Amino acid sequence: MAERPSSAFARLGRILATWRARIDASADLAFLDGLDAVIGPLCAALPPGARIAVVGARTGREEALYAARLAARGFRAACLTAEEFAQVSALRRALTTRRPTPAVAADTAALATAFQPPRADALLVICPWISRAFRSRPVPVRVLDAAPGIEGLHAAWAMAPI
Repeated sequence: MAERPSSAFARLGRILATWRARIDASADLAFLDGLDAVIGPLCAALPPGARIAVVGARTGREEALYAARLAARGFRAACLTAEEFAQVSALRRALTTRRPTPAVAADTAALATAFQPPRADALLVICPWISRAFRSRPVPVRVLDAAPGIEGLHAAWAMAPI
C-alpha cells in the first residue's frame, strides 16, 4: 500500500529536522573551538582561578556560554547582575546610535570601575563598541579585548551551511 502524501511529507520533515540539528551541532562545536582559540591567548597571562567578567554580551545566554568556556579553562566568571547587564546594554545602544558624549564616557568609566578588583581581575570585552570605548580612556581594571576575534567567529557562524 502506498504512503499517504501527508505522511510522506511529515517523514521528510523529520529527516530534514534531524539533519538540521546535526549541522547546527557541528556549527556550534566549531564556534566553541573558535571561541577557545580567541579566549586562550587573552587569558594566558592571568593566574588560574582569576575572576573574569564578560562585558558586552548581546544576551544573557551568550554571556553564560562565555562564562562556561572560562570555567573550563580554570577561571571564575564574575557574572553581571541584572542591573549591570541593563547598564551594559544601554551603553552599547548609546555608543551605536550617537557619537560618544561626556555622559557616555562617564558611563563607560563607571562600568569599568564597578568591576575593578576584587570584583574581577579582568574584563573580557566581546562587544566592539564597548571595546572601543574602553580603549579610548584608561580604566582601572585589565581589559581583555576579544571583540575582533568574536566578530570573526560570529560572521563565520552566521555563514555556516544550512
